[in-house]
Amino acid sequence: MSPFLYLVLWSIYLITVVLVFAGAWKVSRNWPYPLKTFGRIALIVIFLTPAPQIAGAEGLAPAFVSVVFDQLQGLDGGWFRAGI
Repeated sequence: MSPFLYLVLWSIYLITVVLVFAGAWKVSRNWPYPLKTFGRIALIVIFLTPAPQIAGAEGLAPAFVSVVFDQLQGLDGGWFRAGI
């Protein structure tokens, strides 16, 4: 993958995360304080924690996506490699 395409894909992903977070903010605005704060922080952590695409790679991907692909491929240690 070219560096330009890598940046374009990350930009699209970050714009999507902002839109999802804005929707989650509207949904959770009437929740009790500790619950909405925990939910918002958990959402940010899940969506924005990076992990290497493959072991030893320079490029990063969202950790939850890396874990899903590692588990689908049957690779051991996917959870630990992604830092989860």
